[in-house]
Amino acid sequence: MDSPGAESIARGYVDLLRQEKFDQIEHDLAPRIADSNVRDALAEMAALFPDEIPESGKVVGAHIFRAQGYSTVNITLEYKFPSKWLLVNAVTQKKGDASTVVGFHVNPISDSLENLNNFTLVGKSPAQYLIMAFGLCFFLFTF
Repeated sequence: MDSPGAESIARGYVDLLRQEKFDQIEHDLAPRIADSNVRDALAEMAALFPDEIPESGKVVGAHIFRAQGYSTVNITLEYKFPSKWLLVNAVTQKKGDASTVVGFHVNPISDSLENLNNFTLVGKSPAQYLIMAFGLCFFLFTF
């Protein structure tokens, strides 16, 4: 399975979730995660999506694991809506010709991962500046 194909599959599951087509998602769920509460969990995840068109949607994580007889693809997508940000994670496993969903999560985030993990010196405490100064001093001393 290639990553563009995996991305397409993950986006397809997001579209099914947004359209509340839970039966199609449930059909592809691995038996170990399909239980009596899965419909409620899917409904809760679908409720996190606003009734807006996403301004952007990009892959922020992709991991492919291949072993003898199966492969697992873990794709994380970041969606920006006018009113919120969402992080969607879809994990699929393929054995032979059969593909199943082994994980599916939707989490609201306050901003893009790029901004949340951006390095900045603004708003740091004096202790953090002190640690940085010590690090620079040790670097200069070693150099």
